Amino acid sequence: MWQASAVFAASVSMNSSPRCVSRGVNLVDCVALGQDNAVWYTSYNGTWSNWGSLGGSFASAPAIVSWSADRLPVYVRGTDNRFYHNVWHNGKWSGWDNLLGQLPNAVPIGNLACFSPGILKVDCFIYDQDGNLWRNSFDPTLFWGTHWSNWQMVPESSDHGSGLGAYSFNPESIGIVTMAPNGTLVQGNLQGYAPISSWTKLPSVSAENGSDPSCVGSKSGAAYCAVLGQDGKIWSTEFDSGTWQDWTALPGTETLASGPTIVTTGFNRFDVFARGSDNGLWVNTLDNGVWSGWSAIPITPIG
Repeated sequence: MWQASAVFAASVSMNSSPRCVSRGVNLVDCVALGQDNAVWYTSYNGTWSNWGSLGGSFASAPAIVSWSADRLPVYVRGTDNRFYHNVWHNGKWSGWDNLLGQLPNAVPIGNLACFSPGILKVDCFIYDQDGNLWRNSFDPTLFWGTHWSNWQMVPESSDHGSGLGAYSFNPESIGIVTMAPNGTLVQGNLQGYAPISSWTKLPSVSAENGSDPSCVGSKSGAAYCAVLGQDGKIWSTEFDSGTWQDWTALPGTETLASGPTIVTTGFNRFDVFARGSDNGLWVNTLDNGVWSGWSAIPITPIG
């Protein structure tokens, strides 16, 4: 059960999908664009904090990752199509910088998708206006200077969508789930920096066009993905033993207004967050195989 010590309010006036990450058991950190297009941040550690502004004015939903309990990098696309970074470390935020630069001779579209496949590793992905997938990787063991690889087009990735979810079972293998132009969700594997060898069609679901899927890998070798359906419900699927399961609608009566973000916050526990029709932050929890249903996160509104 999510608790809060602040003023209870369903609406947090978000202007984008929320993006969340878990640093450990019962720890959750979420970011979203506010109505002012600044990035706002809230966290859960037994109680939810008030929303706080990280400033700026941006053009896409932010992404947040964590490779340790005391470090939270946030990434976002600016109105100038450059990519910006702000990191929480030792209890404070660094401020925005543009170490990720911009795509060479290409215009990005949609939201930046970033995740950490291992300690001191981050991979960020985004599509350009021609449907090509780009990747920028942070790894101090491979790259000098800023430790970023610079933006590189992913081979064999064109014409597969405008948004994606990523997951990993080990630092050398990344699963990509994205929406093809015909609305079909497909999955491909990245092994290091080799081309994606093939794309696998997921079971059919009537996903909302423009809703980015969200995925997370578990230590057991399973992966879970969620997506907003055309019916306004969030649907989820599981990859286990080499097979994608049929999609299942998450229970609850709330109609959602954004794509989901899925995190694992404990053994056999997954939390799916989304923006509700009231622009508030909502959650649905899978605990030991049973979904809780949708409930509003009781925190003070943004700005």
